[in-house]
Amino acid sequence: MKKFFTTKTITGLGILTAIMIVLFGLSFVLKFGPLTLNLALVPIAVGACLYGPLGGLFLGFINGALNLLVGEVQAFTAVNLWATIIMVLLKTSLAGLLAGFAFNIFKNRHPLLGSIFASCIVPIVNTGIFLGGCLIFFKPLFMPGATEAGQSMLVYMIVAVLGINFIIEFAINAVLSTAVHSIYKTFEKRRKM
Repeated sequence: MKKFFTTKTITGLGILTAIMIVLFGLSFVLKFGPLTLNLALVPIAVGACLYGPLGGLFLGFINGALNLLVGEVQAFTAVNLWATIIMVLLKTSLAGLLAGFAFNIFKNRHPLLGSIFASCIVPIVNTGIFLGGCLIFFKPLFMPGATEAGQSMLVYMIVAVLGINFIIEFAINAVLSTAVHSIYKTFEKRRKM
């Protein structure tokens, strides 16, 4: 724990937080489907690789807090305020934490593979928890659309609501996973100096 709270770590997490805020702002401009595309997932993966599970957890929590403060969660809070808060904070926080653990498994032998896994885990966990939360707590928001489309709630959520967003978020993270690896290699070289 002591090793985590260094000036370099706090500074690095601050820089990643600033980048995340900028990408979060861009997310409102680039919309695909009814939900906002979360471009700010990439800094969570970078933080998870550079600073481990705690770094990923911290950046994921900040991402969730941004979603609660300025995201498009009003429809969800109208149905269930506490479930909204828990789901929004949990989905990105857990995504960052798990990405950090995944990277740590591979970092000594296969850091590139670790970067790829960490980068891909973030959108999978983020979307998975969001989907689960919607199916458990927010059926009233999506049931009319599912009924109109003649689909089950699960199929409607996957195909009509989350499908395009997830594919784009996953593709962005997968493509940028090699950049995440390059950042990690540069970071490790400087750390050894």
